[in-house]
Amino acid sequence: MDRNDLELELKKMVLLKREINHLCPADCRLMSEQIFEETRNYISESNLKRFFGFYPSRTKTSPFVLNSLAQFLGFNDISGLQVLLNESAENV
Repeated sequence: MDRNDLELELKKMVLLKREINHLCPADCRLMSEQIFEETRNYISESNLKRFFGFYPSRTKTSPFVLNSLAQFLGFNDISGLQVLLNESAENV
């Protein structure tokens, strides 16, 4: 699974956890707060807006953001999510 696919799955899973069917920019502030409450990792509203495509970005998403979002989903880090997704793909 390449990085783009991994980030796409991460986005889907975060939205599913938050029970959001249609994300709007205002949701990013609340999501930032919830992520901090659950993980003690602070991802700014602006970083979430970049991650979800509301702001343009010329750089890759930082490992801190990816790891924090994975932790929000219950994984130790992004590699734990990647292992799960790779195993799921192999079993299809």
